[in-house]
Amino acid sequence: GLALIDHTSKPEAISLLKVEDLPEDTQERFNCLFGIREKWSEADIVPYIQDLCSEKQTGALLTKHARSSFQNGTKVYNSRRLMTS
Repeated sequence: GLALIDHTSKPEAISLLKVEDLPEDTQERFNCLFGIREKWSEADIVPYIQDLCSEKQTGALLTKHARSSFQNGTKVYNSRRLMTS
């Protein structure tokens, strides 16, 4: 399984998040991921979307379903959709 590390919490929190537990539908998967975490680095999000496309298409999938920006010099992705709680 894969684990998420929350670097913003003190102490850092580690939680289990398995790809098998995420929706199979691409849009639902992105909605779920952005519901868990508002911003993702590419290294953090790719393991959770790589089963949806070929390795060469992950960039295109991110471009279609997420916005990129830079935070502290690191490229991060957030939802293109307005998230409501």
